[in-house]
Amino acid sequence: MSPSVSIIVPARNEERALGRCLDSLLAQNYEDFELIVVDDQSTDHTPDLISTRTSQDSRIRNLRITNLPAGWTGKNHALACGAHNAHGKWLLFTDADTWHAPHSLKDNLTFAQYHHIDILSMSPDQECVSVSEKLLQPTIFSTLSYWFAYCHINDPQDEQAAGNGQYIMIRRSLYKTIGGHEKIKGCILEDVELARRAKRAGGTLWFAPAQGKVRVRMYHTLKEIWNGWAKNLYLLQKQSPQSLLRTSTHIILLDIAPTAILMLSTWYSIHTALLVTAGIMLIARWHNLCQQWRKLGFDTQYTTFYPIGSSLFLGLLWYSAILHKGGFRIVWKGRFCKELP
Repeated sequence: MSPSVSIIVPARNEERALGRCLDSLLAQNYEDFELIVVDDQSTDHTPDLISTRTSQDSRIRNLRITNLPAGWTGKNHALACGAHNAHGKWLLFTDADTWHAPHSLKDNLTFAQYHHIDILSMSPDQECVSVSEKLLQPTIFSTLSYWFAYCHINDPQDEQAAGNGQYIMIRRSLYKTIGGHEKIKGCILEDVELARRAKRAGGTLWFAPAQGKVRVRMYHTLKEIWNGWAKNLYLLQKQSPQSLLRTSTHIILLDIAPTAILMLSTWYSIHTALLVTAGIMLIARWHNLCQQWRKLGFDTQYTTFYPIGSSLFLGLLWYSAILHKGGFRIVWKGRFCKELP
Protein backbone atom coordinates (compact mmCIF):
# COMPACT_ATOMS: atom_id res chain seq x y z
CA MET A 1 0.00 0.00 0.00
CA SER A 2 1.34 3.43 -0.99
CA PRO A 3 2.05 5.71 2.01
CA SER A 4 0.34 9.06 2.39
CA VAL A 5 2.40 12.16 1.64
CA SER A 6 2.09 15.74 2.84
CA ILE A 7 3.69 18.19 0.42
CA ILE A 8 4.60 21.44 2.17
CA VAL A 9 5.34 24.58 0.16
CA PRO A 10 6.43 27.74 2.02
CA ALA A 11 5.44 30.86 0.10
CA ARG A 12 6.47 34.44 0.86
CA ASN A 13 5.79 36.85 -2.00
CA GLU A 14 5.95 34.08 -4.59
CA GLU A 15 3.35 35.30 -7.10
CA ARG A 16 5.94 35.04 -9.88
CA ALA A 17 6.47 31.27 -9.65
CA LEU A 18 3.96 29.68 -7.27
CA GLY A 19 1.27 28.96 -9.87
CA ARG A 20 3.60 26.82 -11.96
CA CYS A 21 4.78 24.96 -8.87
CA LEU A 22 1.28 24.13 -7.63
CA ASP A 23 0.11 23.04 -11.09
CA SER A 24 3.03 20.62 -11.38
CA LEU A 25 2.41 19.19 -7.89
CA LEU A 26 -1.29 18.71 -8.52
CA ALA A 27 -0.43 16.85 -11.72
CA GLN A 28 1.47 14.11 -9.85
CA ASN A 29 0.46 10.57 -10.82
CA TYR A 30 0.22 9.64 -7.16
CA GLU A 31 -3.11 9.44 -5.38
CA ASP A 32 -2.57 9.72 -1.65
CA PHE A 33 -1.17 13.19 -1.04
CA GLU A 34 -2.19 16.53 0.40
CA LEU A 35 -0.69 19.86 -0.57
CA ILE A 36 -0.16 22.41 2.21
CA VAL A 37 0.74 25.89 1.02
CA VAL A 38 2.04 28.09 3.83
CA ASP A 39 1.46 31.78 3.12
CA ASP A 40 4.24 33.39 5.10
CA GLN A 41 2.95 36.96 5.54
CA SER A 42 3.01 37.70 1.81
CA THR A 43 2.40 41.29 0.71
CA ASP A 44 1.92 40.63 -3.01
CA HIS A 45 -0.79 38.59 -4.80
CA THR A 46 0.37 35.27 -3.37
CA PRO A 47 -2.64 34.95 -0.98
CA ASP A 48 -5.07 35.51 -3.88
CA LEU A 49 -3.29 32.91 -5.99
CA ILE A 50 -3.42 30.34 -3.18
CA SER A 51 -7.11 31.04 -2.51
CA THR A 52 -7.95 30.55 -6.17
CA ARG A 53 -6.11 27.22 -6.34
CA THR A 54 -7.68 26.08 -3.04
CA SER A 55 -11.18 26.69 -4.38
CA GLN A 56 -10.34 24.67 -7.48
CA ASP A 57 -8.80 21.58 -5.85
CA SER A 58 -9.64 20.03 -2.48
CA ARG A 59 -6.16 18.55 -2.15
CA ILE A 60 -4.76 22.02 -1.40
CA ARG A 61 -4.81 23.36 2.14
CA ASN A 62 -4.11 27.03 2.72
CA LEU A 63 -2.20 27.82 5.90
CA ARG A 64 -1.79 31.52 6.69
CA ILE A 65 0.97 32.73 9.05
CA THR A 66 0.41 36.09 10.72
CA ASN A 67 3.56 36.48 12.82
CA LEU A 68 7.19 35.36 13.08
CA PRO A 69 8.21 34.33 16.62
CA ALA A 70 11.54 35.52 17.99
CA GLY A 71 14.47 33.22 17.29
CA TRP A 72 13.05 31.75 14.09
CA THR A 73 14.03 32.29 10.47
CA GLY A 74 10.96 32.81 8.33
CA LYS A 75 11.35 29.69 6.23
CA ASN A 76 11.94 27.40 9.21
CA HIS A 77 8.82 28.71 10.93
CA ALA A 78 6.73 28.23 7.79
CA LEU A 79 7.99 24.67 7.33
CA ALA A 80 7.42 23.83 10.99
CA CYS A 81 3.84 25.14 10.83
CA GLY A 82 3.20 23.13 7.69
CA ALA A 83 4.59 19.95 9.24
CA HIS A 84 2.54 20.49 12.41
CA ASN A 85 -0.64 20.54 10.33
CA ALA A 86 0.35 17.64 8.07
CA HIS A 87 -1.22 14.18 8.13
CA GLY A 88 1.05 12.19 5.81
CA LYS A 89 3.47 9.42 6.76
CA TRP A 90 6.01 11.17 4.55
CA LEU A 91 6.71 14.90 4.41
CA LEU A 92 7.94 16.57 1.25
CA PHE A 93 9.36 20.06 1.70
CA THR A 94 9.74 21.89 -1.59
CA ASP A 95 10.18 25.52 -2.66
CA ALA A 96 7.61 27.65 -4.42
CA ASP A 97 9.83 28.25 -7.46
CA THR A 98 10.24 24.55 -8.31
CA TRP A 99 8.61 22.53 -11.08
CA HIS A 100 7.96 18.79 -10.65
CA ALA A 101 7.66 16.17 -13.36
CA PRO A 102 4.38 14.18 -13.05
CA HIS A 103 6.21 10.96 -12.12
CA SER A 104 8.68 12.49 -9.65
CA LEU A 105 6.81 11.89 -6.39
CA LYS A 106 5.88 8.30 -7.20
CA ASP A 107 9.36 7.45 -8.48
CA ASN A 108 11.11 8.93 -5.46
CA LEU A 109 8.82 7.22 -2.96
CA THR A 110 9.22 3.90 -4.71
CA PHE A 111 12.99 4.32 -4.71
CA ALA A 112 13.06 5.35 -1.05
CA GLN A 113 10.92 2.45 0.11
CA TYR A 114 12.79 -0.15 -1.95
CA HIS A 115 16.18 1.00 -0.64
CA HIS A 116 14.95 1.68 2.91
CA ILE A 117 15.80 5.36 2.69
CA ASP A 118 14.52 7.64 5.45
CA ILE A 119 15.39 11.05 4.02
CA LEU A 120 15.75 11.75 0.30
CA SER A 121 16.87 15.06 -1.15
CA MET A 122 17.53 16.15 -4.70
CA SER A 123 19.42 19.00 -6.29
CA PRO A 124 16.96 20.27 -8.95
CA ASP A 125 18.00 21.03 -12.50
CA GLN A 126 18.80 24.73 -12.71
CA GLU A 127 16.94 26.91 -15.21
CA CYS A 128 19.22 29.75 -16.32
CA VAL A 129 17.85 32.44 -18.61
CA SER A 130 19.72 35.73 -18.09
CA VAL A 131 23.43 36.20 -18.77
CA SER A 132 24.21 36.58 -15.06
CA GLU A 133 22.48 33.27 -14.32
CA LYS A 134 24.37 31.47 -17.09
CA LEU A 135 27.71 32.83 -15.85
CA LEU A 136 27.32 32.44 -12.09
CA GLN A 137 25.00 29.51 -11.40
CA PRO A 138 27.13 26.87 -13.18
CA THR A 139 30.25 28.19 -11.44
CA ILE A 140 28.58 28.03 -8.04
CA PHE A 141 27.13 24.55 -8.51
CA SER A 142 30.41 23.24 -9.90
CA THR A 143 32.09 24.38 -6.70
CA LEU A 144 29.33 22.90 -4.54
CA SER A 145 29.82 19.55 -6.26
CA TYR A 146 33.38 19.58 -4.86
CA TRP A 147 32.34 20.68 -1.39
CA PHE A 148 29.50 18.15 -1.15
CA ALA A 149 30.27 14.94 -3.04
CA TYR A 150 27.24 12.65 -3.37
CA CYS A 151 29.38 9.54 -2.81
CA HIS A 152 30.41 10.75 0.66
CA ILE A 153 26.98 12.09 1.62
CA ASN A 154 25.25 8.82 0.72
CA ASP A 155 27.78 6.66 2.52
CA PRO A 156 26.31 5.65 5.92
CA GLN A 157 29.84 5.34 7.32
CA ASP A 158 30.79 8.89 6.32
CA GLU A 159 29.90 11.76 8.65
CA GLN A 160 29.33 14.22 5.81
CA ALA A 161 25.68 15.09 5.25
CA ALA A 162 23.80 17.56 3.10
CA GLY A 163 20.46 18.22 1.52
CA ASN A 164 18.84 20.76 -0.76
CA GLY A 165 15.88 22.60 0.73
CA GLN A 166 14.30 22.88 -2.69
CA TYR A 167 13.41 19.18 -2.36
CA ILE A 168 13.60 17.19 0.88
CA MET A 169 11.41 14.14 1.49
CA ILE A 170 11.57 12.60 4.96
CA ARG A 171 9.68 9.98 6.93
CA ARG A 172 7.42 11.73 9.41
CA SER A 173 8.57 9.42 12.20
CA LEU A 174 12.22 10.42 11.69
CA TYR A 175 11.29 14.08 11.39
CA LYS A 176 9.61 13.93 14.80
CA THR A 177 12.50 11.96 16.33
CA ILE A 178 15.06 14.65 15.44
CA GLY A 179 12.78 17.46 16.61
CA GLY A 180 11.80 18.81 13.19
CA HIS A 181 12.51 22.41 12.26
CA GLU A 182 11.95 23.58 15.81
CA LYS A 183 15.39 22.23 16.75
CA ILE A 184 17.02 24.23 13.97
CA LYS A 185 14.73 27.24 14.06
CA GLY A 186 17.50 29.84 13.76
CA CYS A 187 19.59 28.08 11.09
CA ILE A 188 19.92 29.67 7.67
CA LEU A 189 21.18 26.36 6.22
CA GLU A 190 18.20 24.44 7.51
CA ASP A 191 18.42 21.86 4.72
CA VAL A 192 22.00 20.83 5.49
CA GLU A 193 21.34 20.79 9.23
CA LEU A 194 18.14 18.72 8.86
CA ALA A 195 20.04 16.14 6.78
CA ARG A 196 22.92 16.12 9.28
CA ARG A 197 20.63 15.52 12.23
CA ALA A 198 18.74 12.80 10.37
CA LYS A 199 21.95 10.97 9.49
CA ARG A 200 23.33 11.28 13.01
CA ALA A 201 20.08 9.80 14.34
CA GLY A 202 20.65 6.70 12.22
CA GLY A 203 18.44 7.64 9.28
CA THR A 204 19.48 6.52 5.82
CA LEU A 205 20.21 9.61 3.71
CA TRP A 206 20.12 9.78 -0.07
CA PHE A 207 21.12 12.96 -1.94
CA ALA A 208 21.26 13.03 -5.73
CA PRO A 209 20.81 15.23 -8.80
CA ALA A 210 17.20 15.50 -9.96
CA GLN A 211 17.94 14.52 -13.59
CA GLY A 212 14.71 15.85 -15.04
CA LYS A 213 12.43 15.09 -12.09
CA VAL A 214 12.53 18.60 -10.59
CA ARG A 215 13.80 21.90 -11.90
CA VAL A 216 13.98 25.44 -10.55
CA ARG A 217 14.82 28.97 -11.54
CA MET A 218 16.28 30.25 -8.30
CA TYR A 219 17.02 33.84 -9.27
CA HIS A 220 16.27 36.16 -12.19
CA THR A 221 18.76 39.01 -11.78
CA LEU A 222 22.36 39.53 -10.68
CA LYS A 223 21.11 41.30 -7.55
CA GLU A 224 18.93 38.33 -6.61
CA ILE A 225 21.80 35.90 -7.22
CA TRP A 226 24.19 38.05 -5.18
CA ASN A 227 21.90 38.50 -2.18
CA GLY A 228 20.59 34.95 -2.25
CA TRP A 229 23.97 33.23 -2.29
CA ALA A 230 25.63 35.77 0.03
CA LYS A 231 23.54 34.51 2.94
CA ASN A 232 24.58 30.89 2.28
CA LEU A 233 28.03 30.52 0.74
CA TYR A 234 30.23 31.17 3.75
CA LEU A 235 28.00 28.93 5.86
CA LEU A 236 28.33 26.19 3.24
CA GLN A 237 32.09 26.42 3.85
CA LYS A 238 31.39 25.86 7.54
CA GLN A 239 32.51 29.43 8.20
CA SER A 240 36.10 28.29 7.76
CA PRO A 241 38.72 30.92 6.81
CA GLN A 242 40.99 28.07 5.69
CA SER A 243 38.36 26.80 3.25
CA LEU A 244 37.76 30.34 2.01
CA LEU A 245 41.47 30.85 1.32
CA ARG A 246 41.82 27.45 -0.29
CA THR A 247 38.90 28.02 -2.66
CA SER A 248 40.09 31.56 -3.44
CA THR A 249 43.59 30.32 -4.28
CA HIS A 250 42.14 27.65 -6.54
CA ILE A 251 40.05 30.22 -8.44
CA ILE A 252 42.91 32.71 -8.78
CA LEU A 253 45.48 30.17 -9.99
CA LEU A 254 43.25 28.21 -12.38
CA ASP A 255 40.80 30.80 -13.67
CA ILE A 256 41.96 34.37 -13.13
CA ALA A 257 45.78 34.33 -13.36
CA PRO A 258 46.09 32.59 -16.77
CA THR A 259 43.53 35.00 -18.27
CA ALA A 260 45.29 38.00 -16.72
CA ILE A 261 48.64 36.87 -18.14
CA LEU A 262 47.28 36.59 -21.68
CA MET A 263 45.56 39.96 -21.40
CA LEU A 264 48.70 41.65 -20.09
CA SER A 265 50.70 40.25 -22.99
CA THR A 266 48.84 42.72 -25.21
CA TRP A 267 50.63 45.62 -23.50
CA TYR A 268 53.71 44.05 -21.93
CA SER A 269 56.43 41.67 -23.06
CA ILE A 270 55.91 38.36 -21.27
CA HIS A 271 58.14 35.32 -21.51
CA THR A 272 56.97 32.86 -24.16
CA ALA A 273 57.05 29.90 -21.78
CA LEU A 274 54.71 31.69 -19.39
CA LEU A 275 52.33 32.57 -22.22
CA VAL A 276 52.26 28.98 -23.45
CA THR A 277 51.67 27.69 -19.93
CA ALA A 278 48.81 30.15 -19.41
CA GLY A 279 47.26 29.17 -22.72
CA ILE A 280 47.46 25.46 -21.97
CA MET A 281 45.93 26.04 -18.54
CA LEU A 282 43.04 28.00 -20.05
CA ILE A 283 42.29 25.34 -22.65
CA ALA A 284 42.54 22.50 -20.13
CA ARG A 285 40.33 24.33 -17.66
CA TRP A 286 37.79 25.15 -20.37
CA HIS A 287 37.67 21.49 -21.47
CA ASN A 288 37.22 20.32 -17.88
CA LEU A 289 34.44 22.83 -17.22
CA CYS A 290 32.62 21.85 -20.42
CA GLN A 291 32.44 18.28 -19.13
CA GLN A 292 31.48 19.37 -15.64
CA TRP A 293 28.77 21.83 -16.72
CA ARG A 294 27.32 19.26 -19.12
CA LYS A 295 27.23 16.68 -16.33
CA LEU A 296 25.42 19.14 -14.09
CA GLY A 297 22.93 19.98 -16.85
CA PHE A 298 24.12 23.50 -17.69
CA ASP A 299 24.48 25.13 -21.09
CA THR A 300 28.16 24.83 -22.08
CA GLN A 301 27.92 27.79 -24.47
CA TYR A 302 29.01 30.16 -21.70
CA THR A 303 32.07 28.19 -20.59
CA THR A 304 34.10 30.45 -22.89
CA PHE A 305 33.45 33.27 -20.44
CA TYR A 306 34.19 31.24 -17.31
CA PRO A 307 36.92 33.64 -16.05
CA ILE A 308 34.22 36.33 -15.71
CA GLY A 309 31.94 33.98 -13.76
CA SER A 310 34.83 32.85 -11.59
CA SER A 311 35.82 36.43 -10.80
CA LEU A 312 32.24 37.27 -9.81
CA PHE A 313 32.06 34.12 -7.73
CA LEU A 314 35.29 35.03 -5.92
CA GLY A 315 33.86 38.43 -5.03
CA LEU A 316 30.63 36.78 -3.87
CA LEU A 317 32.53 34.35 -1.66
CA TRP A 318 34.37 37.14 0.12
CA TYR A 319 31.24 39.28 0.37
CA SER A 320 29.44 36.39 2.06
CA ALA A 321 32.36 35.91 4.46
CA ILE A 322 32.44 39.61 5.32
CA LEU A 323 28.69 39.63 5.99
CA HIS A 324 28.91 36.73 8.42
CA LYS A 325 32.26 37.37 10.08
CA GLY A 326 31.67 41.11 10.26
CA GLY A 327 28.38 40.67 12.06
CA PHE A 328 26.39 42.53 9.43
CA ARG A 329 22.65 42.04 9.19
CA ILE A 330 21.52 39.78 6.39
CA VAL A 331 18.21 40.67 4.79
CA TRP A 332 16.19 38.16 2.79
CA LYS A 333 12.68 38.76 1.46
CA GLY A 334 12.28 41.89 3.53
CA ARG A 335 13.28 40.32 6.85
CA PHE A 336 16.49 40.12 8.83
CA CYS A 337 17.94 36.66 9.20
CA LYS A 338 21.10 35.44 10.89
CA GLU A 339 22.58 32.38 12.53
CA LEU A 340 21.50 32.28 16.17
CA PRO A 341 23.56 30.73 18.96
